[in-house]
Amino acid sequence: MMPKSALFPVFCAALLVLALAVPSRACTGMFAKAEDGGVVYARSMEFDTQLKSELLLLPRETACAVALPNGAKGATWKTKYGIVGMNAFGLRHYVDAMNEKGLQMGLFWFPAFAEYADFDPKKASSTLTPWEMAEFVLGQCASVKEARELLQHINLVAFPSKELGGGLPTAHFWMVDASGDSLVVEPVGKKLVFSENPVHVFTNAPTFDWHLVNLSNYGNLSPHQAAGTTLGTRKVQPLGNGLGMRGLPGDITPPSRFVRAAYYLNSLYPLKTTADALASLMRLHQTFFITKGIARPVAGVSGPDEVTQWEMYTDLKNHKLYYRTYDNLAPRMVDAAKLDYSPGKARVLPLDQPQTFKDMTGSFK
Repeated sequence: MMPKSALFPVFCAALLVLALAVPSRACTGMFAKAEDGGVVYARSMEFDTQLKSELLLLPRETACAVALPNGAKGATWKTKYGIVGMNAFGLRHYVDAMNEKGLQMGLFWFPAFAEYADFDPKKASSTLTPWEMAEFVLGQCASVKEARELLQHINLVAFPSKELGGGLPTAHFWMVDASGDSLVVEPVGKKLVFSENPVHVFTNAPTFDWHLVNLSNYGNLSPHQAAGTTLGTRKVQPLGNGLGMRGLPGDITPPSRFVRAAYYLNSLYPLKTTADALASLMRLHQTFFITKGIARPVAGVSGPDEVTQWEMYTDLKNHKLYYRTYDNLAPRMVDAAKLDYSPGKARVLPLDQPQTFKDMTGSFK
């Protein structure tokens, strides 16, 4: 019989095989802190099904309720804070958003590993589904600390979604606040598991603790150039800069994206200002962009390609939201600090605008 220490790599390998056996839908998230106290969050949405996202604004005092199958009613609440962020399928629910206190929360696809609680009618008043998690937390909490306390008392269940073709809206969650505090929340073993995030990046399956262990396989990587060596009498020199990162995975699976994001993000020089952090993350995140054609369905199976549908960047200190879309890479900005969050109806801003190019032909001097 193998000792437990020998079984652990086998267990990790089995998890990876299972993770890669399902559609990856490989979203990538990260955040950076600047020396001026700013915190910038970045997230890309990779998915095959078109989410038809819009920017959704929920005002303060918006009444929210969880509708469960067979007419059952789940948790109810009113938003204490206004929220703005990305929805999906025209629903009044968020896949990633920021509230007016600078708390951000994102849903990331979590196939094969999500284990939700069983629905208990006795706990209906504290029952949520994955769709409502962001508006539940962001509507009531000003910080990660408050969110963690609130989520101790909820029962997270999942039911088939018609928007996903009858599949389960499987997700795990990541929060970051304006202080730079962050928290991973995962439905595992039918309960919510909370994890700190020391590397400041996030992707999809497997579970977050697996991703942290997997980083050990790349402990030799460094942003510093390799010095070269001598073999016999031959001097062996690098063919170009970057040899210190040789072995960094370049594919688009969630485990590889996690490793690449962790090493790239944590190789940045200290960021002096919030503007520096925003510019650095916008450049860095482009390395994760999935163009149509490079992530197709299984051969012989018809279906849409997975692509980067949108990217979102939020300045959690100054409450500004930046975004760009697959068909329009020009960054656009919403100054969330100037939005009207007073009680009223929810409002949306369509994302689809055609790509435009500034004509510089006449600017030669």
